[in-house]
Amino acid sequence: MPFFQYSATDKAGRQVNGTLQAASPDAAVQALRGAGLTTVDIRAPKKQIALAQTPRTATPVPPPSRIAEPSTRAPIQRPRPQFHPITVAAAQQETVKTRPGSDKDLYFLLTQLGDFYRTGISPSQALMHLADRSPDLYRQSLKYASAKVGEGGSLADALAKYPNLYPEHVIGCIRAGEAAGFVPDAVSRMAATVLSARRIGVKTLIFFLMAASMAVITPLSLGVINGSLDSIKAQDAAGGSLPVAGTISFAIAQQMKLMAPLALLIAAAFWAFLWYWKQAPLRRLRHSLGLTPPLRRRAQTEAMQWVSWSLSMATRAGLNHQAAYLLALQSIPNLHLRERAVKEAMQAKENEPLSIAIGRSTLLPPEYADIVHNGELAGNVPGALENIGNAAQADFEGSDRSASAILMVVLYIPLGLLTLILAAYLMTSWYKGIVDWGLKDSMSCFWHDF
Repeated sequence: MPFFQYSATDKAGRQVNGTLQAASPDAAVQALRGAGLTTVDIRAPKKQIALAQTPRTATPVPPPSRIAEPSTRAPIQRPRPQFHPITVAAAQQETVKTRPGSDKDLYFLLTQLGDFYRTGISPSQALMHLADRSPDLYRQSLKYASAKVGEGGSLADALAKYPNLYPEHVIGCIRAGEAAGFVPDAVSRMAATVLSARRIGVKTLIFFLMAASMAVITPLSLGVINGSLDSIKAQDAAGGSLPVAGTISFAIAQQMKLMAPLALLIAAAFWAFLWYWKQAPLRRLRHSLGLTPPLRRRAQTEAMQWVSWSLSMATRAGLNHQAAYLLALQSIPNLHLRERAVKEAMQAKENEPLSIAIGRSTLLPPEYADIVHNGELAGNVPGALENIGNAAQADFEGSDRSASAILMVVLYIPLGLLTLILAAYLMTSWYKGIVDWGLKDSMSCFWHDF
């Protein structure tokens, strides 16, 4: 596979020069774009052109480095491409600020986009047709993407301009699909991932709404209890001559002047928290919670099945292993797992077998490297990756169900305890008021008789 020398600029505008192995100049440009670099110039080295006429003998594929004995020889210094951590947007692209999109809308957009791509409609027409029938929040982004794709641009780069609507892993899977020609399969598969995440999100949202309802109802209920106690005391002081309904209503209304603002303040605090929780500044925190014990296994298996599937599709399309691996890592949904995997992938050397890069990863199980190594020896790496992908998909489906069940226990048992505590507090307030009023009346009678 040929090498290409390139000059590019990174997101900060710094010039980056290096060498990259790719199947063609277009594949090299796609790999650089996937690494967050804007290509200025790309060309084949002169030395390589001269050597291309000289036949070479094939060399055997070495086994994964994790099972090989360490070499005592100094490593050969080869030129390496100056990759930077992968970003989902094209370098130096300005983004458009919008309110966060919803998983529900994104799911329907991705499913319809996949259907349009399979019908043979041009991508530009499909995006414009989808824009006319999409929610207002997404319409501008889809029209912009339609115009850019119609000009020959990248769909991933166009959608990356709207980071609040299209998450990084969605852009990453589309970018890999564009580079290897499997966009319809990529968006349809990503729609299923978005739907799975929505199920978890809905259960969490219901928990917060129930907790907020309890917190809001408590001061209102306390106002009703204190108002009822005040009406009893007023009736007792007046010898029972006051109208019952009017006395109770007036006493409760007086208490609500204090409790209603408190309830509104609690409701506003919960609403503000839920609104801010969806904003970009808390993205890293949200993804960190996705690695807590109830959800950690789910996040890991989800990452494994996406990497193996994307890598299988990219290698089957003829992309070199280095570019395919970097592109596949962009589709990992969890931000922290994606950054860690990319950092490990940056240690890859030119011409290094894919099995060694996978064996170095702390995200993928060690046996994956053995399976890929066997595929390298048999000349069927895509098939080996497909087998890994099928196994990882089954693991993810099981961990997704387990995470959903565990989340129910983790969230709703504390909610039940909170409900019991608040109910006990309200009942204690009522009976304590009754007892205090009865004791006070009894003491008054005692001192009167005395």
